Amino acid sequence: MAFDAANLGIQVHTTGASGNGVRALHDILALIDEGPPHVPVWRTYPLAEAAAALDLSRTGHVGGKIVLLP
Repeated sequence: MAFDAANLGIQVHTTGASGNGVRALHDILALIDEGPPHVPVWRTYPLAEAAAALDLSRTGHVGGKIVLLP
């Protein structure tokens, strides 16, 4: 990890409200080592229908991510 790359926009915070920031960072790195995560996509919308995507998101009844396409 590039802990000294703030000038490139990379920031790593090792503390948080729970005080388990170091443990969380180790967990994240372990997940990265396992390979890319599977992110379920619930539905895609063209950018022109972003308002409809937001309305769906607000219902809280989606089974994955809502993706806006250019």
